Amino acid sequence: MAGRNTTTKILRVGVIQNGTIIEERLFRKRETVTIGSSFRNTFCVSAPQIPGSFNLFDVKGGNYLLNFDSSMAGRISVSGSVHTLDALRKNKKIPQKGKFWTISLDEKSRGKVEVGDVILLFQFITPP
Repeated sequence: MAGRNTTTKILRVGVIQNGTIIEERLFRKRETVTIGSSFRNTFCVSAPQIPGSFNLFDVKGGNYLLNFDSSMAGRISVSGSVHTLDALRKNKKIPQKGKFWTISLDEKSRGKVEVGDVILLFQFITPP
């Protein structure tokens, strides 16, 4: 339809454990994405560093936020710049809430978050 924005991208998340892709999902609607050992999580993964449930992605004002804690490593690209999670934890502009930090993502964001032997890859894609 003319005048209608059809370019809204969706979140794609892949989970790799012990070097094997165990799951991949496309999130067509903006929703909280959780990881942890509980079967109630979006992605059920087990690693000593992962709590029973952790909100990896939250949604605020229609935008995704990435939450990460001190046990997580990785790299993300946000607003055209690549950052390690360690550098973001040291950045005073990135808010820390309790034991985790939060960064707002845009539709060009992509990244890799490592927790123990679990790797989560994410990016925003045009819906198939």
